[in-house]
Amino acid sequence: QELDRPRPLVQAMEALAKAKVSEVSLLDSLGKIVVSHMVDFSVKDVAATATACQRLLVCDGAVLEALARQGLRKGWRFKPQYAQAVVRACTAAGFRHSVVAELIEGIEQRDQSNHQSHDQSHEAAQAPPSGPAQGHSEVDWEALEEGPIFSEPLLEKQAVSLGEANLHGESMQGVTHDAPGKSGRKIRMQR
Repeated sequence: QELDRPRPLVQAMEALAKAKVSEVSLLDSLGKIVVSHMVDFSVKDVAATATACQRLLVCDGAVLEALARQGLRKGWRFKPQYAQAVVRACTAAGFRHSVVAELIEGIEQRDQSNHQSHDQSHEAAQAPPSGPAQGHSEVDWEALEEGPIFSEPLLEKQAVSLGEANLHGESMQGVTHDAPGKSGRKIRMQR
């Protein structure tokens, strides 16, 4: 199978890792292909390749940098567990780079924001209920049902008058009707 797409490349790396084959010339050749196709890797492909690199102790800086850059390029879709896989591969190889530091920083920021949002939601859950929510009021359903909204058969009258126009053979095309309660707004009925 050709190694010209991300999926076969990831599978090749995973197979080498599983077989614990760490032949330098093979890894170098595969590493060059991985780097050239890294831009097409999904977040899961990046994580799987990073895990394989960690197992194989890949020390090729180009491969590890490409993994980190692709993770940053994917942005919010690159979940912390995927980023951790890349960081672990870089750490295992002793690879230090500003891109890896940026990836670590992103993980830490996500952790902090997750802890803050968790703390805020926990505080909100612990707060005692204080009646109706702010901006909302209790609804008096009995008073509402007795109000003018339910007592006016306005819509039925309009439906009957439009239906009568149709029964008398009049065309509905071009008929406009004033919407109730909305001054200047017209509804155009067409057939």
